[in-house]
Amino acid sequence: AGLATIQEKLTNAFSQFAHNRAITRKGETLTYSEAGKRADRIAALIDKNMVPAGSYIGVFCEDRLRLICTLLGILRSGNAFVPMEVTLPESRLSSMIDQAKIRYIITDKNVEQVKTLIKDEHTITWLTIEDADRLEETIHLTKKAYHPEDAVYVYFTSGSTGNPKGVVGKNKGLTHFIDWEIKTFGVDHTFRFSQFTNPGFDVFLRDIFVPLC
Repeated sequence: AGLATIQEKLTNAFSQFAHNRAITRKGETLTYSEAGKRADRIAALIDKNMVPAGSYIGVFCEDRLRLICTLLGILRSGNAFVPMEVTLPESRLSSMIDQAKIRYIITDKNVEQVKTLIKDEHTITWLTIEDADRLEETIHLTKKAYHPEDAVYVYFTSGSTGNPKGVVGKNKGLTHFIDWEIKTFGVDHTFRFSQFTNPGFDVFLRDIFVPLC
């Protein structure tokens, strides 16, 4: 507790628990250090493509390890993530892109296949996990300034009472929630969390950031 931004909290945890297990999926395990390196490569890819700070970046990732590391990389780059799903109708994806003014999308899928889900009227720069993986092992990231008022994510309502609406999450709100969860439930580095939540729902943030922080 006491750290003002989600990036500060994550940096502190990734330094303190560098050799601890961070994420396990289907027998594949990443330590905090390994997950951090993957996140750094995503952040470096974003920097390389000169994405303006504070952009809303769409994310199409089915693999959960890649998804989590991508979200971490987007945060490190000083931008906000917008989880997207290939199962959503074209009209909903189009609405999300319009509302969040998404101009960049990161994916672990074949770009040509995913492009078919997006209307041609949208101008999107596609970035892939494979592009990030090809970056040099030693990465020097541009130093970023993070602030509690920064936007860090956008989630969309179900649209059951009309058109889905984007809800912007602020850095301070996410940080406060994580602090509250950790304190209320006495969470420490010995806890293990199962991850069943659909990434398209904001509860997903609890299942990712509470254990990692």
